[in-house]
Amino acid sequence: MPVAKPKRILLIGDTGCRIKGKQVQACNDAELWPFQAGASIAALMKPDLVIDVGDYHYRETECPAGNMGCAGSPFGDNWDTWRADFFIPAGNLLRTVPWALVRGNHEECERGGKGWARTMDPYAFDPAQGKSGCLGPQKPFAFDIGGITVVMLDVSTANEAKVDDKQAAYYAEQFKGIPSIAPQGDVWLAFHRPIWTTDGSVTAGLTGGDNKTLAAAAEGNIPATVQLLLSGHQHKFEVDAYEQDLPVAIISGHGGDDYSPDAPNSPVGLVVNGKKIIAGFAKPRTYGFSMLERGDDEKWTVVDYDVKGTALGRCAIDGRKVACQ
Repeated sequence: MPVAKPKRILLIGDTGCRIKGKQVQACNDAELWPFQAGASIAALMKPDLVIDVGDYHYRETECPAGNMGCAGSPFGDNWDTWRADFFIPAGNLLRTVPWALVRGNHEECERGGKGWARTMDPYAFDPAQGKSGCLGPQKPFAFDIGGITVVMLDVSTANEAKVDDKQAAYYAEQFKGIPSIAPQGDVWLAFHRPIWTTDGSVTAGLTGGDNKTLAAAAEGNIPATVQLLLSGHQHKFEVDAYEQDLPVAIISGHGGDDYSPDAPNSPVGLVVNGKKIIAGFAKPRTYGFSMLERGDDEKWTVVDYDVKGTALGRCAIDGRKVACQ
């Protein structure tokens, strides 16, 4: 059961094995899809809580004939696929630690929405609602971790490439409403799609991973009490602190799916959608997870680990500033 004041909080995300058309990962190879290894090592480290930043379901199409890397894999939004992509490889961690689950874009109703609605959605399942019980983006919920309130947001469908005015207005109201569900103390926001960070892609039609709609919604609307933004979506580990007065962003999306090949080696100096990163740390192209650790002085440190449990870097967090090594 959850502890009242967790001291070690595991961040993990984007864990499933990708099979979608020509994008095929070797789900049968524990080194090329190392989610189970990383989750099992993380369980041995005995965190008090897991915050999963989303994207659990990746096996969307059939494994190509003759491909031994994924031969025999289930696919589609069904129980066999959810077991293979998440519940079996996460088994040791699920049995030993309480979880808080963020909805990713892979859990949209048109993708893995059935599994999300039946196994992970914090709200009551009603097969008569939405699409076979799967509902669109839902209202935030919050929980206390001992002096800090974590607010979970569903941004699974937020448009990255351009501002969707209707969505921006919807999310702006959620940002402005944070004080009503977290009236005291510091706040962390956990949501899947990050706002002001980049995966390094420069392909025409892609935005580099930053989210135009959420950026428009957040402008001037994130309360001063918010200290951290916890996300995934980009398959990397990175910590970003900004020149502007914004919360520190932690992107922990390196749990198992193909990593972002062009993610920057260092975020410092980058300007993403008008926001300049002035401090931080990155460890791209490495699978793993991260751990938020509370010190005796109530200060937090985030440590990045590979799937073998080797520490790769750490950042001390001081309000909206970081010092990394």
